[in-house]
Amino acid sequence: MSSAASRAQSALVHLALNLASVRSPSGPKIERTEAFVTLLGGTRTELRELRVEGLLSALDLSGTAVVDCLFRNAGFVRCRFSTSKGFEECVFEGSLVFQGCEGLAEQSFAKCRMSPEATVAIQQTVGAQGAFSVSEIQIRDGLRDALRQMGAPSRFHPIDEPTRRRGKLAASVIGESIWDALIECGAVEEKNIGRGREGSLFSVKRESVSSVVQFMNSGLATGSVACALETLKKKHLH
Repeated sequence: MSSAASRAQSALVHLALNLASVRSPSGPKIERTEAFVTLLGGTRTELRELRVEGLLSALDLSGTAVVDCLFRNAGFVRCRFSTSKGFEECVFEGSLVFQGCEGLAEQSFAKCRMSPEATVAIQQTVGAQGAFSVSEIQIRDGLRDALRQMGAPSRFHPIDEPTRRRGKLAASVIGESIWDALIECGAVEEKNIGRGREGSLFSVKRESVSSVVQFMNSGLATGSVACALETLKKKHLH
């Protein structure tokens, strides 16, 4: 489907949501949702092949399977979910937000594909140890993000604690685990700043430079980086 067609269908989804709000301006979410799915030709138990950009609000999706839908820079506000139904074979592109939603702790995302931003949003909502688990790709990307903060392979440099907590890893549910694994396996070392100053500096350990360079250049994990990767896989992969 072309971008123009996708946007047009998304506009229809939002029109249906607005009409459902007019039909049930102050009624329960279930009534609003029934009107919404009826207008879209769906059923109370299944919504299929929608294309959505932007926010969907005040819907009760606790008994509805959302199947083969595309969500692009989308989100859910004050919506209700449940463990009995979930997202199936959906695609989440770009950003994704959940605001004031209920029942997300055990929500399933079976066979869904999603952007890194959507992955982080879901994990922050349902938890890294919940129904939505961490992937090996996310672990590898997180290791690269951490190592990149200390410079390019040809010119590594120490970073302080505030710098370490910036960037993509700051929003990741496995960010702290990644740093712990790198330090534990000897890829990164932590030293006191010294000279009467409090805090620590983090740098690539001299003995691990070749392993770090190889991983950043080719993705091949050896030595201390392989140790960190395996440590994280054991902790987070289900």
